[in-house]
Amino acid sequence: MTTKEAGQVSVIHTLLVAQVQCAENADQVAESLGKLQSSLLHKNMVSLHYVCQSLCCIPEKRTRLYKIDYAKVLVQWVGNQFIHVYCH
Repeated sequence: MTTKEAGQVSVIHTLLVAQVQCAENADQVAESLGKLQSSLLHKNMVSLHYVCQSLCCIPEKRTRLYKIDYAKVLVQWVGNQFIHVYCH
């Protein structure tokens, strides 16, 4: 992993734990998750893969994986954490 890729790991972590504004509004939550996915797509694939592995949320796709696959699974992970925190 390059220095840039390693630095992006902490940026990805910050994105994943960022507070969602208007958490009680489903539309706002969906918009925030969409923005998160967009932000993740600007990160390096090696960094995204590393974060996915560390969170045990590797895409289940059997063919070649792309950044969008890692971004989607990370957004899904955040969504699951959000539901767990705010709905329980």
